[in-house]
Amino acid sequence: MNELKEQAHIESAKDNAKHVDSMIKGFKEVTLDKEKDLEKVNKAYKNLTKEEKGFVTEKKTLDKLNKTLSSLKEEAKKDKEAAMSCMDKINAIGEVTLDSEAKITDARNTYNALTENQKALVTNIDVLTNAESTLSAKKEEQAKATAKANEEARKKTQTNTRKAQTNNQASNQTNNANANTSTPSTNNSSTTDWTTVYGPDYHAGTGA
Repeated sequence: MNELKEQAHIESAKDNAKHVDSMIKGFKEVTLDKEKDLEKVNKAYKNLTKEEKGFVTEKKTLDKLNKTLSSLKEEAKKDKEAAMSCMDKINAIGEVTLDSEAKITDARNTYNALTENQKALVTNIDVLTNAESTLSAKKEEQAKATAKANEEARKKTQTNTRKAQTNNQASNQTNNANANTSTPSTNNSSTTDWTTVYGPDYHAGTGA
């Protein structure tokens, strides 16, 4: 009689263990979406008696499933942290000016370095793309303004150079004209006064 009871007890323990084994085998792949389902399996295993647990053949599989889920959760945590860090850099851009280029470049490089899963968690990527477009437009506008200013400066320099050349030519012409109209001075000290030599009755050219 006792043997029959013992046998029935053992069979019951095996059945309970098989039920848990069946639940474990139901997992083809562990994902974060199946975390609650795996929790039910862990709870079912935990509720088994020590004897019943001894009949569970898929305990190693269950341990492996729990380890995989733990890794997935840790990876998901890192993904979320990386995405949040990127989003913070994007939000830090603020109003876009020409001085925003460094922040925009840093945010873009940070986003590009993310994995595809991490990128999917970034919810403000449109803020970054809009900032890039705005910066590009402002840089183009600045380039046009600089080119215009340079051209105006070039024309001004050219005009001033021409004026200076014209003034120099006019000055040279004036100096040449003054030189041509001036009369050279006569040095009378070199002329001999013959009346002094021969007297007041002396007539030049007659010798008397």
